[in-house]
Parts: sequence; structure tokens; C-alpha cells
Amino acid sequence: MKYFLIIISLLFYINAFCQNPCPGTETVEYQGRIYHTVLINNQCWLKENINIGMKKNNRIGMNLVNQFDNNIIEKYCYDDLESNCDEYGGLYQWAEAVQYKNGASNNTTPSFTGFVQGICPEGWHIPQYSEIKKLATYIDNDGRKINKLGTNTTGFSGLLSGYSYASSLIYLNMGYETFFWTTKTLENIHASTMWLSTETAFSIILAEPKINGNCVRCIKDITTPVTDEVQNVNKFSLDQNFPNPFNPSTTIKYSIPVSNIVSLKVYNILGKEVADLVNEYKNSGTYEVEFNAANLSSGTYFYKIKSGNYMETKKLLLLK
Repeated sequence: MKYFLIIISLLFYINAFCQNPCPGTETVEYQGRIYHTVLINNQCWLKENINIGMKKNNRIGMNLVNQFDNNIIEKYCYDDLESNCDEYGGLYQWAEAVQYKNGASNNTTPSFTGFVQGICPEGWHIPQYSEIKKLATYIDNDGRKINKLGTNTTGFSGLLSGYSYASSLIYLNMGYETFFWTTKTLENIHASTMWLSTETAFSIILAEPKINGNCVRCIKDITTPVTDEVQNVNKFSLDQNFPNPFNPSTTIKYSIPVSNIVSLKVYNILGKEVADLVNEYKNSGTYEVEFNAANLSSGTYFYKIKSGNYMETKKLLLLK
């Protein structure tokens, strides 16, 4: 009986903590650190929070110390201790996390098209809202499946790292909750996050002030095919975007049966290119890409895919 219990315990450990790494990318070396990867529902995630940059305290006296666009990546560490960054990852204001792309700041709403690398390694990016939502849907909004202190059946290993609470100039709730940034902004001063907590089974997508210091968990650029039957794709296809009509983001799904250069662009009704969504070599498979039209006016647009001799165009409708 004793040995049976040991075997059961080992099997649980293997299931909970040794999940599949991303094929061909088991680890990533970045800024002197080794990050592991984990494949969850065909999304390739880093298994640890990003920890790069120069540490700075989040306040001087009763004044908030912001992170700035100064060509130096800056981070907060919980309680201003580097050891907490080593264990839990750095804490970053939103604009610092996205590295001020397209003029991003903590009080404006920039327009992003495609992936935003931000402080992630090359070939990785800050999660899009749709990617976080896909993860949340896959785990049935059960945060225990990605919380390292819960069942962690996915291997995401979400640590409850706490956060820097700007309005009170304090750090809060290490071991109790954490927030992960996305690229989606809301009402200029807020951005969407994924929240994990010990008091709920749910990972809820919440709007957080951009000046708070939160975690960054990166996802791989080259989207792993969204179907497990990658090798069975036998024809080109371009699906209708969903949702449609949309505001301001929608998802476009396409399939290619042979590896090749893929181009996916969006045009206005006059034929002028307004977005370059994909322009790279892709392995055969089925892929999804998000199109964010926050900087465009309402109206009819067209998205066009080219790969080898294959070409197809479909219409989408933006309603604001």
C-alpha cells in the first residue's frame, strides 16, 4: 500500500508540474536567464514571469516613481527586494511592458496591429486580449488549473506575485493574487489583465490602472496551429472573421496545406492597405491572427491572403 501511494503521488507530480514543453523550444535564454516553455491548448507560453531590467523603488517619500521611456528597461520588485524579482518576476507599468510602442503611455490608447514584443524575448510578445481569453476559455475560467498553488494541471505555473499599487504607493498581496498584462487598453488609463487569486477558482479578465506594476508572461509569436490535426490540413482556406461586425478587434483564421511565405493584409474600400497582419514563412497548419482596428473609422474593409499561387479575399465590417 505504501508503494502504491508513492506511485500515485509521483504520477500526480508528473501530471501537475512536468507538462509538455513547446515542440522545438523547450527553453529560452534571455538576458542571462533561462525560461522554460509550456504548450497549453496549442498556445506556447513561457512558464515563468519575465524578470529583466534595472530595479527601481516604486516611490520616493510620498511620490510615485514611474518607469520611463529612457532606453533602459525598468522594473519594480515586491517590497523593493531583488530576491522577490528572482522568485516571482519583475513588476512593470503597462507602457514599460509594451516598451512605448506607437507612442504608448499610461494615459493614452495607442493603436497596435499584430504582435507587440515589448519586454519579451525576440519571437515572443505581450499577450493579446484574445489570447488570454482563449486560455481562460480552455481552462473553463478555473484559475486553479494555471495557479502554481492550485492544481496547476496545465503547467502554466502562475505565481501569486502581488503587485505595485500606485494610488497607495505600496506593494500588495504577494501570495494572494497577481495580474498579467495584455496589450488591450481601456479608456486610456486602464488595460486588460488576467487575474489569479487564492480566493477564487476563476481567472477573470479585469481592467487595471496602467500605472500599477504587474507581471508579464510572454507567448510565442508564430502561433502554434490551432488544431491538433496539423498534418491533415489538405487545402487552403480563409475563414470569415469572427466576430463580424466587430469593434475594435476581430480574429481571422486561415489554413495552408504546404509550408510557404504567407501574406495577410487588410484594405479599405478604396484598395489602400491599412494593416499588414502576416508576412512571414509559415509551416503547414491552421492559424489565427487578431486584427485591431482601433485607429480606423467604421466601414467596410477587405482582408486578402496570398501564399504561393493561392489568393483569397473576404469582407469584414467595422462598426464603432
